[in-house]
Amino acid sequence: MFAASTIVLIAGMAGAVIGGAAGVMIYGAAIGTVTLGSIGMVLGVAGGMIYDYANGNEFGTSTWTWTKAGFGIGTLAGVAFGLTIGGFAVHSVTGLSNVAFWTGLGPNGAQIAANAAAQQGLITIGQTFGGQAVQLLTNIFGRGATEYLWISLSQTMAASVNMSSVILFVYNLANEISRTSIWYKYERKILELRGIKIIPFSIWR
Repeated sequence: MFAASTIVLIAGMAGAVIGGAAGVMIYGAAIGTVTLGSIGMVLGVAGGMIYDYANGNEFGTSTWTWTKAGFGIGTLAGVAFGLTIGGFAVHSVTGLSNVAFWTGLGPNGAQIAANAAAQQGLITIGQTFGGQAVQLLTNIFGRGATEYLWISLSQTMAASVNMSSVILFVYNLANEISRTSIWYKYERKILELRGIKIIPFSIWR
């Protein structure tokens, strides 16, 4: 069970992109599974040891059984937790009419874009519940484990934003936008296909 859930997470890290709302919920469930499943496994080991000691059993008699039970319960809880958080995250970026996108703002780009957006009465993905939830997971597990959560949230926002035009915060209009950025590979394409006008707005630091 642990191996299967780990494979789901590693597949996401390796490059399998599941876009939009489904992606957010699937990757949220995968991360929740590994996290709570691992916690359940540790608790199961401890529980088994305590049970054996309390009942006078030989050391380790019940440990494996409790380990499996703990991981199984933790895994189910992780799936439920991940799907719930994923659902709320999707809802938070769906159908918004005050969105700004950003790219190429450097390592502090999320905060720079958030500040610029706030000045114009707009929000960026990082300011939504979904963005905050994924940022928390990123802080814990690293960007590699949550990259596709960001992509899926970005795709959902771009595909559902209720605006005829959007502002794109960039550092300098003269700089070429990275072709490997989430903006260039995912958000831009969706917005252009929907006929939404993209208005670049240069931010000088």
